[in-house]
Amino acid sequence: MKVILEIGQYSTGLRERLAKETKEPAILKILAEDEDSSVRYLVAENPNTSPETLNKLAGDESSFVRTFVAQNPNTSPETLNKLAEDENSSVRTSVATNENTSCEIVAKLAEDEDLFVRQSIAQARFNKNSSPEILDRLAEEKYYGIREAVANHLNISLETLSKLAEDQNDIVRKAVASNPNTSLEILDKLAENSWGEIRATVASNPNTSREILNKLAEDKKQVVLLRVAKNPNTSPEALDKLAENSGKWIRAEVANNPNTSQETLNKLQRPNK
Repeated sequence: MKVILEIGQYSTGLRERLAKETKEPAILKILAEDEDSSVRYLVAENPNTSPETLNKLAGDESSFVRTFVAQNPNTSPETLNKLAEDENSSVRTSVATNENTSCEIVAKLAEDEDLFVRQSIAQARFNKNSSPEILDRLAEEKYYGIREAVANHLNISLETLSKLAEDQNDIVRKAVASNPNTSLEILDKLAENSWGEIRATVASNPNTSREILNKLAEDKKQVVLLRVAKNPNTSPEALDKLAENSGKWIRAEVANNPNTSQETLNKLQRPNK
C-alpha cells in the first residue's frame, strides 16, 4: 500500500519514466492502473510487463494502449485472440505480426477487411505462424504491395514463388528474385528478364548457380555485372573476365571475391593502359 501511495505522488513525467524503465512486474502492475494513458501505454510496451497485466490492459479504453499490448512479446495467445476482434485496425495489425499469435488467428486476419492488416501478415517475413497456405491466399491480392511482401516471405512455398515469378508487376518479380528460397529453375528464368534490376537481383541471390552467373557476367548493365562480381558463387573464369571491365567498382568487387584467382589478382594490380 505504501508503494502505491508513493507512486501516486510522483509527477506524470516520473511515472512515465518508471513505466518505461522498470523491470519489476509488480510496479508495472500498479502503473497499469494509472489515470494517464501515456503511462499505461508505456506499461503495455515494456517487455517486463507480465501476461496477466497485459491481459488487463487489453481492455483499455485507449486503442493506443491496446496496440502496444498486441505488440508486446509477453502477450499470451489467449489475449491476442481477444485483440484480433478489436474494432481498431492498428490493434489487429499488431496482433497479425506478433509471433505469439496462433496460425488459426493469423489465417483469420488474412481475411480481414482492412488491407493493411492483411499486408502486415505478409510483411512479417520471419513469422513462422504465417503458413504457406496463408501466404498462397495472400498472393492472390489485387494490391501489388501485398504480393511483393508475400514474395519476400521466408515461409512461401515453391509453388507460390513460381506463380509470383509470372506476376505482371516488376516489383513483385524482383522480390521473387531476392528470396533465398527461390529455386534455380525460377532464377534462371528471371535472369532473362528485360528489366536490369531483376537480373541484378538474381545476380545477388546466394542460391544463384555458377551457370546462371556466367550468363549474367555477359550482361550489358553495369549494375548486373557489379552484383555478379560480388557473388561468392561466381566462377574464377567469370571473375577473370570481369577484371577487364572499365568500371572501378566492378574491379574492386572482383578483387574482394574469394574465388578470384591469384592470376586475376595480379592482373588487377597492373596499371591500366
